[in-house]
Amino acid sequence: MGAWTSASIPHNFLEQRSPLERQGALVFHSKQCINCHSIGGAGGLRGPALDSVAARFTSDQLVRQVI
Repeated sequence: MGAWTSASIPHNFLEQRSPLERQGALVFHSKQCINCHSIGGAGGLRGPALDSVAARFTSDQLVRQVI
């Protein structure tokens, strides 16, 4: 899987976000998650949409999935 995009992080991912949320946006961008997953209606369709993932998983489950 050599998918890569040079698109910048959408501003709405960063505006009025905590430092931890901004760090998550940077990981999402740097690991190219948007190539397979969508968020906010933007991104790929190969993986599940991540808009409400925090409501479906605990913090520990999220960490395990990302790792």
